[in-house]
Amino acid sequence: MEVVRTVRCRLEVNQHEADVLRGTMSRFAAACQDIRQVALEHGTTDKIKLQHLCYREIKHTYGLQANLVSRAIARVAEAVKRKPGKVRPTSASLDQRTFRWIPKKEAVSVSTHAGRLVLKTRIGNYQRHLLAGQKPPSATLVFSPRTGDFYIHIVLSTPVPDPKGSRPVGVDRGLVNLAVLSNGVIFPGRAVLARRRHFRRLREALQRKGTKEAKRLLKRLAGKERRWMRDVNHVVSKRIVEMLEPGDILVLEDLRHIRGRIKASKELRRDLHSWAFWELERFLRYKCALRGHPVLDSDPTHTSDNPP
Repeated sequence: MEVVRTVRCRLEVNQHEADVLRGTMSRFAAACQDIRQVALEHGTTDKIKLQHLCYREIKHTYGLQANLVSRAIARVAEAVKRKPGKVRPTSASLDQRTFRWIPKKEAVSVSTHAGRLVLKTRIGNYQRHLLAGQKPPSATLVFSPRTGDFYIHIVLSTPVPDPKGSRPVGVDRGLVNLAVLSNGVIFPGRAVLARRRHFRRLREALQRKGTKEAKRLLKRLAGKERRWMRDVNHVVSKRIVEMLEPGDILVLEDLRHIRGRIKASKELRRDLHSWAFWELERFLRYKCALRGHPVLDSDPTHTSDNPP
């Protein structure tokens, strides 16, 4: 059994390298847009069919390396299955032929439209620990418009022990309390709920304003809230999993239709709409897998439909 994780590493680039990376991402995004159009016109999300339909033309038009074209086709095929949309020039998908991790240099080698670049990473002990002894199968080159920095998101497949356990530990997730464990441990959520409501009031005020500056601030605010909430979920999930003893099974109630089941006030429904319960569950599942703890789903019929 394996767990797939992503390690985010900042890249150290000079002006020339930054220009080459931006150029590659722009070409990759434009190629994806053309491939998307072909996929929609022919009503297909089959990678092999799309390869036959547009590979040569895309490669000739955008001057991308063969494997970058193949990655663009694969990305579009998956994206169109989920939701057709515009591809922004802020990332490019890489595989083992277009990307390589160089552990001795703590650098990456990536393919671009102008040839191969070897780029130094700026990483800490956490990333070093995760990357030690790894041969990553793929990565994504990412540009952050907010900071102007380039990042490489390296995909790792980590072998994990077979999950074993016999003692159930239930986790009830909510708004007032982020998590309540059946062993009595409570992770309070009132401060988190208050801050989320603060973010919501700011969003509403900026939306009413409607100016270009307000829209720009809205975008920054959304990113700030998302990063903060992700950090909260990481901390809570880590602490929950660290509390589990060998042989414990984590039991989570199924919250897939929670928003439709609950009858609540208008404000509480708005809180539920932005509730990041799925992200917390995802973090709990992969962290349990790393430690060999099984995760089971429970029928929420006999649990409270109102957030604790």
